[in-house]
Amino acid sequence: MVSPDNVEVMNAVKGKDIVTLQTCTLPDYVDRIVVQGELVEESA
Repeated sequence: MVSPDNVEVMNAVKGKDIVTLQTCTLPDYVDRIVVQGELVEESA
């Protein structure tokens, strides 16, 4: 969870394929929930 003014979670990460999903908390929208995933190669 991060505060609404924390925008650094949206910054690109050099050399990585990152997807960021975010949503606001209810009912007061005081915080944001951020989930990040990284695309990696599948290992055999």
